[in-house]
Amino acid sequence: MNTRFQRFFANYGQTIDGKAYEQQYRSFLAEGHSPMPQAKQLLADLSSTHDLYVVTNGIAKTQHRRLNESGLAPYFTTIFASETVGVQKPNRGFFDYVAHQINGFSKNQSLVIGDSLTSDIKGASSYGINSVWFNPAHKANTVKIKPTYEIDQLLHLETIV
Repeated sequence: MNTRFQRFFANYGQTIDGKAYEQQYRSFLAEGHSPMPQAKQLLADLSSTHDLYVVTNGIAKTQHRRLNESGLAPYFTTIFASETVGVQKPNRGFFDYVAHQINGFSKNQSLVIGDSLTSDIKGASSYGINSVWFNPAHKANTVKIKPTYEIDQLLHLETIV
């Protein structure tokens, strides 16, 4: 993990401290936390009747910071980050871990919402959970992984849930 910057700069004949660059990169990455339009309204609406969880392949510390600083953290029951889980989506082990951590988990009462067909939607589908592909840019589905639903605006999720 600390080698990506070393390898990049080595291509240009420079030697750098990969660990220091990685730490700086992650620090800057954690600063990006502008909520999407309608996110707070949607989360406020849904969290009053549903338990909401974050399932992310992101770095745990970065995701916690983003959610806290954006004011979105209180809407979620738990954050499941692949770094902590020990395996990434779409791997079945990620979803097994999450399922075992949620008291009363039921596949048919769960829904994965995500913007990545190859991690969020594929993982949910492989695990037997319905999914919603958040696709505001109307990207073509070139990987042919079929979500249960597709939306282009967050508030459209309320008609599905």
